[in-house]
Amino acid sequence: MRLFLPVLLVTLALGCQEANAKACPAVISEMISQILDSKIVFTVKTLKFLPPVDAIESMLKVKTCIDKISYVDREIIAHFLVKIQNTCNSGFPTSSPTTVSVAQ
Repeated sequence: MRLFLPVLLVTLALGCQEANAKACPAVISEMISQILDSKIVFTVKTLKFLPPVDAIESMLKVKTCIDKISYVDREIIAHFLVKIQNTCNSGFPTSSPTTVSVAQ
């Protein structure tokens, strides 16, 4: 539970940089993948962005720490990510759905 608040704060900072910024669906999707998916699935999803090897290694170190959080708590974090996305995107016209569904 010690990582819960820092992960949430970093997510808020990255997902909604300005008060009037629209949260990027790809960023939210990747964050949810890092929180809920296995290392292999997360790595495959991340490779589509062609990141440098150092970045992949760093993300996998973070993933190792995140995986130490219970799955129930990670689902709660993912739920808050969706809420953050919805809050950041409220007031913006949407041409396509950008909400990521999370099993509850």
